[in-house]
Amino acid sequence: MIAAALAIALGLTAAAPPACASGAKFKVATVRSRLTNDSTGGARAPRLTGVPDDPRLFPPIAGGRPVRVALALHVINLASIDEVAQQFTLSAYVLASWTDQRLAWTPVDPSDHRRRYHPEDLWTPALVVVNAVNRPRFYDIGISARPDGAVSYSARMDVALSANFNLRKFPFDTQTLETIIHPNRVNLGRVVFAESPDATWMAAEFETYSALASWRLTGLGAKLGQAPGPRGGEISEMRFTIRLRRRWQFYLWKLCLPLLLMVCLSWSVFWVDPRDLGNQVQIAVTTILTIIAFGLALSFTLPRIAYLTFLDAFFLTSYVFVFAAMLELMIVHVSLRGGREHHAARLRQVSRWAVPLAYVAAVAAIAFRFRI
Repeated sequence: MIAAALAIALGLTAAAPPACASGAKFKVATVRSRLTNDSTGGARAPRLTGVPDDPRLFPPIAGGRPVRVALALHVINLASIDEVAQQFTLSAYVLASWTDQRLAWTPVDPSDHRRRYHPEDLWTPALVVVNAVNRPRFYDIGISARPDGAVSYSARMDVALSANFNLRKFPFDTQTLETIIHPNRVNLGRVVFAESPDATWMAAEFETYSALASWRLTGLGAKLGQAPGPRGGEISEMRFTIRLRRRWQFYLWKLCLPLLLMVCLSWSVFWVDPRDLGNQVQIAVTTILTIIAFGLALSFTLPRIAYLTFLDAFFLTSYVFVFAAMLELMIVHVSLRGGREHHAARLRQVSRWAVPLAYVAAVAAIAFRFRI
């Protein structure tokens, strides 16, 4: 019996794998599972500790100096400009170039003058769009290098951006839309921006396909600067600007001219029989209600700003002069009821010319004040 028990124990020991071998098999299966998930489009597994990263994935810092990255912007389209939300939607190519001597090589033949890389094969500058409303979408990424190590990077970007609209001269205003780019926080002190020789330009089809029925492009620009950083430091900053001028003809024909006609209609009370109070009041009240409707329609096209625009001032002036016409007819009517016909006739005669001239002078003064 003792011999049989000993034989059974030895058999179980031989059948069971060693503990270290079992652990090794588990680790290999885990790593293989992670690699399989990554290759099929799943989430990338974190790198195993103790495994060194590819040196090409680190910034190509030479001599302790930060990497100079030249930036440019190729604007394709402005999908929308929303003055109420003070935002605009931009579609553009972000172009960058820098030098990475680790990628330099000696060409083997004349055709070996450029090599293409995948974004995960080398270091690329992570960019932060500061005034982005949501996370920018980067796609169509292309990276290539020349034998001397000069790297060219391009990526299409779709993003909604916030803007600070200055609407004081509305609708005769000009606006500057900015795209502000900083290095990622990880690259602070490692990356500095520089002006790109490619500069900044607009697609040839911009005027045809952009959603700018109310705007006219007047210029593009790029400004290199510094922004306050953490702990009193500075961050390299690039500001790309798009300058636009509003097409004011729509507001002239759809708002200003009808409003002007309404004001002129209110002056018709000066030519009606002073004793016909009912028709005079009807004309004045109808004019006031029409102007109020115009003002409400305008309020939906502008943000709730704390200052007056030119069009606001024009509307308020029109309100005042329509109210002045109603005030004049009431004074004339009271004078007639009091038996002062001569006073009423004299006031009506002066109002026919004084009120329109005063209105024209007031509008001219407003235009001068707003530098229209």
